[in-house]
Amino acid sequence: MSPRVQPSSTNRWPFLTWTLGMALVSIGALACAGDGTPATFGDLDGPMAGAPDWVLDGCSAPDVYEAETELCGMGSAAGSRNVSLARTAAMGRARSQIQRELETRLKGVLREILITPTSAKDGVETPPESDSVVQAETTDSGHIQNVATQISRLTIGASKLKESWVASDGTLYTLVTLNETDFTGRLAQTHTLSESIRESVLAMADSVFAPPAEGNLETVGDSESP
Repeated sequence: MSPRVQPSSTNRWPFLTWTLGMALVSIGALACAGDGTPATFGDLDGPMAGAPDWVLDGCSAPDVYEAETELCGMGSAAGSRNVSLARTAAMGRARSQIQRELETRLKGVLREILITPTSAKDGVETPPESDSVVQAETTDSGHIQNVATQISRLTIGASKLKESWVASDGTLYTLVTLNETDFTGRLAQTHTLSESIRESVLAMADSVFAPPAEGNLETVGDSESP
């Protein structure tokens, strides 16, 4: 009878490696949510661990900015080892949010400036014929959009970085605000607009920055993805 050959420790390593690998796969499966997405157990160990409220909730987080005098935007950028480039990209996305919101509010103010009859502005109740109002609204709608876009582009550069935060995966988040004082200061230095429109918007800056009435909000759109 041939002597029984004992398996060497070298022969046992593939089996042990396979067993350990299957165990890790099982643990990974248990660590997934029902929809197959990784579960982070409250993100205690995820890339968002320790994130401030404004990163998690955006500009809707409490005490992030002064809603009466500021507009707010949040942006992020990932995948860049150059911190300066990442900050520029993240701030650009945050400013895009602010610019869209600013345009929306400016259009409301410009409608009052460009469409409201002079008699009504003076407090005299002498409304014009309805047909002329419809014609004025149709004629001025494109002009209002163009002026609102022009003003937002001319003044968005006055916005400032307020907060920044870097997640553990390297994603950079920025919070940018534009306050009324900086907006009016930049607009007052602009000479590419007609003087009458510029001065009218400056006079109504409080209305531009006043929070929209509830139920009268216009959707601005989601922030740009990194």
